[in-house]
Amino acid sequence: LLISLPFAAYFSYVPVFLQSSNVANPAFKMTFGQMSEIVFLLLLPWFFARFGLKWVLLTGMLAWVFRYALFALAAPDSIGWMIMVGILLHGCCYDFVYVAGQIYIDKKATPEIRAQAQGLFVLVSYGVGQGLGTLAAGWIFNSIMSHGTTLHQWQNFWFIPLLFSAVVTVLFVFGFREKT
Repeated sequence: LLISLPFAAYFSYVPVFLQSSNVANPAFKMTFGQMSEIVFLLLLPWFFARFGLKWVLLTGMLAWVFRYALFALAAPDSIGWMIMVGILLHGCCYDFVYVAGQIYIDKKATPEIRAQAQGLFVLVSYGVGQGLGTLAAGWIFNSIMSHGTTLHQWQNFWFIPLLFSAVVTVLFVFGFREKT
């Protein structure tokens, strides 16, 4: 639920950020994030076998922190390569958190409740989490950008999902215990 909150800022505001940063073809550049999902999805079984669930989830959450750090650091000077790396991290962010979470649920839930468990996961993460995240991101955006949009304001905007993702990651490190 908690990591879904900053996720909403990505899809809602990266295209606007790209346009403010004078990045050509922002919609096309955003597709690189989806293309990276394919690569990370192919790497996911290797990561599971090599590092286990907790490290896969942690890697995904750290990718969120790194992505928003790149956006925040890139914002004042529109550093294109940092913005693109942030977009390319989408595959790791998504696959190593959401897909790994679905695999974990599939493994842990009994066949009788598996469909309900997957449905609950989707409701909590995509519904409640991203819904609340969209509301929060909109409020933050409107608060920060109330007097026009500058690249320095974008830096302030990206620091908020960066900090929230970092806090969620720390909570995960100390709070998640996989029962074997």
